[in-house]
Amino acid sequence: MVVLAEGAEARVSLHEHTVVKERVVKFYRHPALDMMIRRGNLRKEVKLLEKAGAFVPVPKVLSSSDTEMVITMEHIAGEKLRDVMGSIDHRSVFVQIGRYVAQLHDAHIIHG
Repeated sequence: MVVLAEGAEARVSLHEHTVVKERVVKFYRHPALDMMIRRGNLRKEVKLLEKAGAFVPVPKVLSSSDTEMVITMEHIAGEKLRDVMGSIDHRSVFVQIGRYVAQLHDAHIIHG
């Protein structure tokens, strides 16, 4: 397993041909509260990914577990936008991103 990113809320890893997102424990919270918050956030994320997939390209959720706090998604090969900013046509890329965001908003999905 190769760690792709690690942030305050989750660790994202590449495992074989899937992406695994694991919500990490917050030790400063009471364990019961931490479990409730992480479980709720995981369930919301899965529902939003599935809903958004009807409107814009998103990774397909292959499985999720709110006991293990893990979402397994398809891996979409490619480069991160921030890594290719110097070598792309910025205008066309950001116009397309704007279109996707508008489609999400029209579907009452608000990005963070």
